[in-house]
Amino acid sequence: MTTNERVLLAVAVVLVDIVLFAVPITGIFAAYVLISRPPWFLDWIKSLYGIQSRDHPRSETEARP
Repeated sequence: MTTNERVLLAVAVVLVDIVLFAVPITGIFAAYVLISRPPWFLDWIKSLYGIQSRDHPRSETEARP
């Protein structure tokens, strides 16, 4: 096996490794959230930004129209 063949084989192994094992986990998670719209994600966003839902007002005065 010549040096050129060894280099090409090494490059091929690295490329196959990158293609097969470099899974974009963030992209897969974002696709899951967009497709399935899980209720826990909306609850997490609301808690992150401090937004209260209509079902759980902060106080009695905020619950009145």
